Amino acid sequence: MAEFAGALALAGHEADARTTLQPYLSLAGTRSRTIAALKKQVNSDSAAYLAMHERFYEGLRKAGMPED
Repeated sequence: MAEFAGALALAGHEADARTTLQPYLSLAGTRSRTIAALKKQVNSDSAAYLAMHERFYEGLRKAGMPED
């Protein structure tokens, strides 16, 4: 769900992205509610992989995910 919200935001559909992200953030089982928490889960040092994730985080920021 977070991936979809990020993609929506990057495509210019920020209102839809925010609407999509809110249920994800409110789920009881959601472990990563911030971008910082998502970054802790990355286990690669590949420059291409890290660049892709930075783009993903950019979308999540636009969708309203908190940084910390």
